[in-house]
Amino acid sequence: MAGKIAGTFIAILVGCVASAVCAKDQNGMFAVKGVGVLKCEAFIDAAEAGDRELAQYAGYITGYVSAFNEVQPDTFDLLPWQHVDTVMLLMLRRCRRAPQMNFGSAVSGMARYFDQRKLTSLADRIPVGTGDNGTELYEPVVAEIKAALMRWGYPTQDLPASLRQFQADQKLSGEDAFGQRTLLKLLYGQKED
Repeated sequence: MAGKIAGTFIAILVGCVASAVCAKDQNGMFAVKGVGVLKCEAFIDAAEAGDRELAQYAGYITGYVSAFNEVQPDTFDLLPWQHVDTVMLLMLRRCRRAPQMNFGSAVSGMARYFDQRKLTSLADRIPVGTGDNGTELYEPVVAEIKAALMRWGYPTQDLPASLRQFQADQKLSGEDAFGQRTLLKLLYGQKED
């Protein structure tokens, strides 16, 4: 009996994940849990106070992203190079613009924004740079960084050196060559002519 119930549950779960049909009701509605139901102003207050409650917001974001990765078609990793701390700072900026918005809605908007450059399938991680100027990134991310550097007018033979020059030109100091602010500006910023 228990095996039959478990088999039925697994079949339903696989059907829901494969089609993403079970993610919402017929009207496109779904229940939001945890800190997702709170207004952005509560997140702002917690961030400004440095409350332990911030861990709940970080957990909500990472849980949301993990679920997004699992149920969205053609998605391996919504945030292939972004750190949760970076996303928290971006969420803080978003919430300051709309403090009455539910935190869950703000996170959903963040996911839609980053969806344009998600990693669609598993890829190899490759070393780029060396020592303090090095890290490992997914191959498609490295290709995207090279393409962006070329769009901004920088050579791509020595990625750390090109990123350091980009940082100097954009006045982005205080982080390593592959730092989060640098990659955000390079990949999502606007080139000013």
